Amino acid sequence: MKPNYILSKSVVLIVDDVAENLEVLGSKLQAESVTVLAAQSGESALKIAAAKRPDLILLDIQMPIMDGYMVKAALKQNPLTADIPVIFLTARTDTDDIVRGFELGAEDYITKPVQTAELIARVRHQLELRFLYREREERQQALEQEIQERIVAEQSLSAANARLQEMNIQKNEFIGIAVHDLKNPLSGIAALAETVRDLSDIERRDVELYMDKIIASSNRMFALIKSFLNVNAIEQGALRIELTPANISLITLMASQSYMLKAKAKAITLHIDSGEDLYGIADESALVQVLDNLISNALKFSFCGKSVFVRVRSNEHSIYIEVQDEGQGISPEDQKKLFGKFARLSARPTAGESSTGLGLSIVKSMVEAMNGKIWCESECGKGATFIVELPIAEMESVYEEEELAVA
Repeated sequence: MKPNYILSKSVVLIVDDVAENLEVLGSKLQAESVTVLAAQSGESALKIAAAKRPDLILLDIQMPIMDGYMVKAALKQNPLTADIPVIFLTARTDTDDIVRGFELGAEDYITKPVQTAELIARVRHQLELRFLYREREERQQALEQEIQERIVAEQSLSAANARLQEMNIQKNEFIGIAVHDLKNPLSGIAALAETVRDLSDIERRDVELYMDKIIASSNRMFALIKSFLNVNAIEQGALRIELTPANISLITLMASQSYMLKAKAKAITLHIDSGEDLYGIADESALVQVLDNLISNALKFSFCGKSVFVRVRSNEHSIYIEVQDEGQGISPEDQKKLFGKFARLSARPTAGESSTGLGLSIVKSMVEAMNGKIWCESECGKGATFIVELPIAEMESVYEEEELAVA
């Protein structure tokens, strides 16, 4: 950077109680294209320095009330002015006075009467140092910013790599579970088909029995594949959720009633208390899947002759759906991984029903997509209660939705 360019871009504050000195010094600097500020007292100098932040201060030592030493000390104590370089102006040539100025932090001094060449040379030198210091600070800040950006980028890359590794592990788990869980029903279907084919004299009742088993195995495979597809849709961000005011009482009642036959098959009493027309904000299709999973699990993990309770309640802000069983309960260790993908819990279905380990992971994603929460309260041997919390719907929005449906 050229010196004359530095001078033309600089602001210098001259402090002297003699107006004539201000005029003389100011004219010399202005001739070099320096922007000049002037103060005739120490108090005024401090105010101007804090407000204008000049690049350099020419400070007379001998001033009434507040001399140059006092002004320099005050400048150092103010964070706004502490780093502004100071050149003392003095008629004194005593070494002790000069040393005192340097001890206070002055960068240089000029003796009076001031010689133009010396003035310009010393001012230019301090301004060059000032600009070099600023350039160094800017480069340092830029370097620190670049380092910080690199750290953030590396952390992001590391997180992405960790996520890829996690997804790779999940993919391998997915393949292993799919192979394992599809192998048995496929083998069963093949064996049943061969049995029907090889029997020449078979009663219709036996055929129906074999067909029922084939259908059950097919349904089991379909449920497994549906779970995998749901997980994939969630991870790809393709899960479509449309939040509208929904009659949570009615949806819960209908979903629960569809499990009456399965409950009866295990001699389980299904108690339903769905409340009366309690409305929440939800996606009806997603909520049905959530209820299907929770009620199905409650029946799977309950022993014959027990009860399952489905309840809907509300408060001022939320709707709560509770599915409670009298099954084996969930251990504290299992509760930590309860909503994880492919979670294999110590509790097992009581009648050999299948379980993919994906259901609760899907349920949690769907509930959260509806701006809701889900959690479990359980003790080993005392059953489990799954609670879904959804935002309550304002009645005005319910009426608007009903009017749109009628129209």
